[in-house]
Order: sequence, then C-alpha cells, then structure tokens
Amino acid sequence: MERAGGCCLSGVDIPGRRCQDVGLTNRSRPEAARQILQLVRFDLPGSEMSIVLPILAVAFAAFCVWLAVRIVNRGERWAKWTLVGTTVSIPVLCVGSLGPVCWKMAPNRHFRDSRFVRLYARPDGVTLWGHYSDFRSDYYRDLYPIMARPGRVGDLLRWWAELGTDKDVIPMYNKKYIRWGVPTEYR
Repeated sequence: MERAGGCCLSGVDIPGRRCQDVGLTNRSRPEAARQILQLVRFDLPGSEMSIVLPILAVAFAAFCVWLAVRIVNRGERWAKWTLVGTTVSIPVLCVGSLGPVCWKMAPNRHFRDSRFVRLYARPDGVTLWGHYSDFRSDYYRDLYPIMARPGRVGDLLRWWAELGTDKDVIPMYNKKYIRWGVPTEYR
C-alpha cells in the first residue's frame, strides 16, 4: 500500500507523508478505511452519529466547488441561479428555524424545574419572582444581539420566537441567550 512519494489508499496520495505518519499501517482496505474515519471523527456530546456533521460539511464544500467550476468554465445560467438560491436559502432557513426551536425549548406556565429567583425588578419597586430556563445555541448566536436591541428587525425576530410559546412565559433577551421566565408572584 505504501508508495515512494507518500501514503496511498485506493490511489490517493498524501505527498511527503509515510503511512505510519498518518496512523495507517499495511492492513486490509476496510481496516485502513476505519482508521481514516477515526482520524477525521470528532465527538459531539451525547451524539451517536458524530461523523455525520463532517461528512455533510465536506459534501457541501464539494458541491460549492463543483458549482463554481460550472459557473466559471461554462457560464451556465442554471448554475448561477442555484448558487444564488443556495446563498439566500441558508440564512432564511436559519431565521425560519429559530421560531420552532424557541417554541419547543420555551417552558410552559407550569414549569418549576429551576430554583425560585427574582426575574425582573422595575424602578418603582415592583419585583417579579419565579422560575427560569435559559436557551443557548451556537447556531443562533448571531441572532441574539439583534433580538436584544430595539428596532424593526429585532421586533420581528422577537415576535417570531414568541409566536408559539405560552402567553404566561416572559422572554428576556440577552446578547448571548434567551431567558424564559415563568412568573409565580409579584412583590
């Protein structure tokens, strides 16, 4: 399996590397393939399918390169529209999925799984006490600061996040997360 110029597995060379440098030995192809998959594998906490995300990322990158080659070399119109559709649809899908995720993650009015804390205090002395649940996700980290600011876009995102939630649950927006408060008493 080893060649003079580098490491070979099924005809793929890694220039300047010996098979032992990348953790491969002279074994059968299925064993070598398993070793390669272990090299590129990373574990997500609590995930059984930790190889899926890197495979999807590589497939998406390969699709983008293929599409760019079609546009540059042949100037095909369908390839240009596909590229526009792909670049527009990914942010739209991210914002569109924020609402259903918030609806699923927000607690209902009967939530009592956290400790009893002060949720909010007004300047006139009225204090709202209750339980809370934080929602943090790296996928939406760019949207949290927008939701925390006043303005039309922030109002629209807040409306979308609260649309399917319980009306007695109060969302409090921060630049790093959303805290869903479940009030139980006013003092």
